[in-house]
Amino acid sequence: MAEKNNTQNKEKIKKKRMIFWGLFILLVCIDIIILTMESSIFSVGVIGIFTFIWILISLNYLTGDPKICEGEVRKAITITFIVVYLAIFSLSTNTNISNSYNGMFQIMIDHFTYLVGIVIAFYFGSTTAEKFRKKN
Repeated sequence: MAEKNNTQNKEKIKKKRMIFWGLFILLVCIDIIILTMESSIFSVGVIGIFTFIWILISLNYLTGDPKICEGEVRKAITITFIVVYLAIFSLSTNTNISNSYNGMFQIMIDHFTYLVGIVIAFYFGSTTAEKFRKKN
């Protein structure tokens, strides 16, 4: 009986992971569509908000807990920063847009690189501190 429950739990986890990755691939496709439809700074903001909400809902579904824990929020913030950084970087490669903003994209990429570095450092630092606190 315990073996059957264990097998069922593994199947549920596998199904949830498959749904999560399917949702993630759908998110990437929608982000690309938004970015190509309206190539402006506005589209980057929409991608950021949309990605944060989508990732937070997906991670919450994956854990199966009705409450949102801080680990899910931390992951959603980190993923959102990385996705927005990549969106800004991809917009900066478009010469028509980058020329029309007179070097603003280069300044944005420089400063956003620092922000992404800080967010990633805090993500891994807080995860390590959390594990250390649980050990002691």
